[in-house]
Amino acid sequence: MMQNCWLYRALFVVLALCPLAGHAEQSPPKTIAGWVEDVRFPDNNLVIKAKLDTGATTSSIYAINTQVFQKKERGKKTQDWVRFDLYLEDVQKEPHLLTLERPVVRMVNIKNHDGNHDERIVINLDFCFAGDTHQTEFTLANRTEFLYGVLLGRRFLSGVALVDSEARNLTSPSCRNGKEMHDGIEVLSENTETFPDQAR
Repeated sequence: MMQNCWLYRALFVVLALCPLAGHAEQSPPKTIAGWVEDVRFPDNNLVIKAKLDTGATTSSIYAINTQVFQKKERGKKTQDWVRFDLYLEDVQKEPHLLTLERPVVRMVNIKNHDGNHDERIVINLDFCFAGDTHQTEFTLANRTEFLYGVLLGRRFLSGVALVDSEARNLTSPSCRNGKEMHDGIEVLSENTETFPDQAR
């Protein structure tokens, strides 16, 4: 009898909590995006076409002239930073060369199409995608052989977007807050006239 009593009590508690489960906070719905979308990166005035690639783990961005150095910020330990030039073409095919500095997150080995492995630097960058500001990891890579200078991989897309492989430009590159964004770190310089040979 005692066992049955406890069983009934447990069943009552479960049934009482069931209505509350329907009111639990749900994850925001994923954005339906095409395989190519516009993003604002690294500031609100520069719109870039990005390829959404579910076959790639980590996102990648076209960077050249990478220089790793050590930097000590107030109250923090000395850590590795990297200075690099982003080579990006906007939606009007106008090239931009942006010099940035970011902390090095880690190093990764990426397998190329020819089977060889390249060691690449990983950094964090902010950008606008589908009406929101996002931050994700990017590998710095010379993407001369690729059509798009920015690639968004699974690590970013997971929980954010579902990719329609037959569609393009389903989202807006604006940020919901509508504020100017400079990815938290000053752009050291911008050059739209002179570019190194490997960037062409």
